[in-house]
Amino acid sequence: MFKAIEIESRLELPYAVIDIRNGEEQFILSFSSFDEDQTEHSLQAGGVTGRFDVTYKCRGTDCHFECDLTTGNLYCFYLELDDALDGLPGTKPIAILENYGGSQERTKIVFSHDKTGHWFVSGNIRNKGNNFRSGIFFDIPVDVSIVSETMVSLKRLFDELERIQGHRNFF
Repeated sequence: MFKAIEIESRLELPYAVIDIRNGEEQFILSFSSFDEDQTEHSLQAGGVTGRFDVTYKCRGTDCHFECDLTTGNLYCFYLELDDALDGLPGTKPIAILENYGGSQERTKIVFSHDKTGHWFVSGNIRNKGNNFRSGIFFDIPVDVSIVSETMVSLKRLFDELERIQGHRNFF
């Protein structure tokens, strides 16, 4: 039978996938750890799985919790954000990161920009460890450099996951 393996990553975990800092406000979405009990077979057949954490700090608020996302959720967001950043004609100026079955809205982060190029990040993220009964809501104006840095961070993460699992199928 297949035995669980320890995944050796070149990324230092937790790895900040999204890191937004604007004045006193800070939001970080991190890939915190690989799921346990993954086997070489499961990595090649289904891909890498892991856990995601949120850190949010703002004027006396300081929270850290696990959220409900998968690498597939994040990869869909990566593709949408790339399109939104390119601003190609006919593309939506929006990228949404949410858990599958988004109707439950346990995790939803939206990157959007207006016609003048101003970017905004808003989020509604619920605490997985508290049965999604509590969470955070935020709306932060950001510079386009934050969006570019997020794209670099996402590319690095997915390049490493591709190296680990041997393919680029993240769904």
